[in-house]
Amino acid sequence: ATKENAGTLPLVILLYEWFFFQNMRVRWSKRQLLWGAFFIFVFAGIVIWYMGENPLHRLFNSYRHRDFTMIERVMTEFRIVVYYISLFLWAPPGRLNLDHDYPLSISLIDPPTTVMAFIAIIGLLAICTYTAKKHRLFSFAILWFFLTQATESTLIGIELIFEHRTYLPFMLVSLMAVLFVHRIFQNRKIAWAILCAVTLIFSVWSFERNRTWQNPVGFWQDSSQKSPEKWRPNYNLGKTFQDTGDIDNAIIQYQKAVKIHSGHAESLNNLATLLLQKKRIDEAINYLQLILDVMPDQTEANVNLGNALMKKGLIDQAIQHYQHALRLNPKQKEIYINLGRAFIQKQKFDPAIDLFYQALTIDTNYAEVRIDLANTLVRKGRLDEALYQYEVVISKKEYATIAARNRDVVLAKISREQQVRLLFNTAVRFAAEKQYDLAIDLLKRILVITPNDPLFYYNISCLFSIQDKKEQAIHWLRQAVEFGYDNWEKLKTDPDMKNIKDEPYFHELITIPE
Repeated sequence: ATKENAGTLPLVILLYEWFFFQNMRVRWSKRQLLWGAFFIFVFAGIVIWYMGENPLHRLFNSYRHRDFTMIERVMTEFRIVVYYISLFLWAPPGRLNLDHDYPLSISLIDPPTTVMAFIAIIGLLAICTYTAKKHRLFSFAILWFFLTQATESTLIGIELIFEHRTYLPFMLVSLMAVLFVHRIFQNRKIAWAILCAVTLIFSVWSFERNRTWQNPVGFWQDSSQKSPEKWRPNYNLGKTFQDTGDIDNAIIQYQKAVKIHSGHAESLNNLATLLLQKKRIDEAINYLQLILDVMPDQTEANVNLGNALMKKGLIDQAIQHYQHALRLNPKQKEIYINLGRAFIQKQKFDPAIDLFYQALTIDTNYAEVRIDLANTLVRKGRLDEALYQYEVVISKKEYATIAARNRDVVLAKISREQQVRLLFNTAVRFAAEKQYDLAIDLLKRILVITPNDPLFYYNISCLFSIQDKKEQAIHWLRQAVEFGYDNWEKLKTDPDMKNIKDEPYFHELITIPE
């Protein structure tokens, strides 16, 4: 139920039953016919459930984005199946490739090997039929190969060739090969020697092939060298170079991929992004225009073109592309920050602030946009909101150093009284959000500015009491009294103090005036 090429296994099981338990009798009992009808009914139901009410429509749709027709695929598969069989017999690492660039069969005689492969397959099936009675296991192994290969090597419009499709089909072919050697060579020592030699050779080849798989760069280099005219290995090698930070080689590979497949959006987008990093802005714009000429609603291309135009100083044009990208994909948070920064360049701070807030509704942990938001709020004089955003970023660690530096610059430009007011308002906001530790840190910072104000000691005590941290609450309440706190009625009735009202020192405090 998880691997598509196992879809024919129920048919193989019935064939197995008929071959080895029914002695290949053609006669069917009523019970067997009922079971057969039941199987057909269930299998048809599964096909309709998987393929939809119109399986043929889905089958033909699978060719919409292919550069081959169904007829061409079927004819090409004749040659590919024969190639698979040849890999079973001879598979040095040089013949193995993740992404083969396999030429199409245009007709049965173009190339001529198409008809030869077709004859070879018909010949194998004829041998299977002829030997079924006398060499039943050999016959069944041949049928096993073709039936388990059928899902991926016939009508469905998927990729033409992948070596991993042979894993299941080759299981019984391997058994057939071992039996064949034992039947040909009656001397068991010779048979075992041959099988051991073959095993050793294929093991060495497997080891050598695994060396290729050890390193992603080496692996895709192997594939691109074996399929130089196929865009995908070149694209994947470029992506691997990009991921490892080798920008120059990544650009070269993406350019190869684009030359082969000029309409591949990912190659063009990634290439343009890297060219922007290398400050080759005009080249990047040219590649992005290639995408948008064909696909004007491609979100990433619009964003990247906006980025390129920003670097060129063409802010109005960049804004147009960002806005179009945002209409196409309103859930992509990065577009909001790019568009917001473009508006800042135009001194339009209010729409930039709105965009940054919208980005935070998508991802509240988006530290980079919080810093941009805070910086813009400062420019609008909305210091309370700005300080809150800086403190949130500092608490999240990412970009904390930048946020702390910007916050300190803002605080340094205002009076001590303004600093106290800003810090206190932010502490109140954190407390309302039940982020008590952040609120306490801010109140402690206020005490650095004004260390003799009992009100802030009292507020810290309240926040510890709310968290049921009695020792800390009593400690800070004691300091509040020492610095002159005397609002005893407030102390008796404050609900935030409920967690320490049973403490002896609390009663001692509220009886002092008497």
